[in-house]
Amino acid sequence: GGPHGFHGNAFALGYFYRYVLAGRGWNIIALNPTGSGSYGKVFAYDLRGRWGVHDLPEQLAAVDALIVEGLADPERLAVAGYSYGGFMTSYTITHCERYKAAVVGAPVTNLESFHGTSDIGMWFGPWEMQGDLATSRDVFRRLSPIHGVENVTTPTLILHGEADDRCPIGQGEEFFVGLVAAGKVPTQFVRYPGGSHLFIINGRPSHRVDFVQRVVDWVECYTT
Repeated sequence: GGPHGFHGNAFALGYFYRYVLAGRGWNIIALNPTGSGSYGKVFAYDLRGRWGVHDLPEQLAAVDALIVEGLADPERLAVAGYSYGGFMTSYTITHCERYKAAVVGAPVTNLESFHGTSDIGMWFGPWEMQGDLATSRDVFRRLSPIHGVENVTTPTLILHGEADDRCPIGQGEEFFVGLVAAGKVPTQFVRYPGGSHLFIINGRPSHRVDFVQRVVDWVECYTT
């Protein structure tokens, strides 16, 4: 998330589905590509203005390495992410046809509408895109997955809290409607009433259990 968050060696609250899938025989890769924190300011800020463009090739290279090692089946790949990970998942499937299943959690899919609806959008978007809508609208549009939604060939599950102020639920709705309109892939949109951006960590237990189960079921349904 972030995009300047990072995966450490601690237990990842909110990502229980990883452990469930690992227990069911899946190999899980959680990456810290360019833009991640904990590697210094230069490394983290190098992603600004290049969301997806810079980090997707790194992520695909990591998957390729696992395939070479025999740790990943190229015919059974799945991709999932939340917040910036939701952005990256939606960006990935609009630019890549390698994955058999995708789970998009609380994403940013339209940087233009995010600018005016997120609780941090007015300053965060321009800072990350290195320009505001008046001067850099082309960057906001070019990096927004919504503008490639018609290219998606991966069955896609979208999960979103209804009370998400950080990545408003409209971001998930826009992408879902785009997928339905394109009519190319199975897709499902799940709304969690009262769920904030952090509902996967501190939300209602029933919602957190449901979230995990839906991720596992979707991944296994479309990769077997």
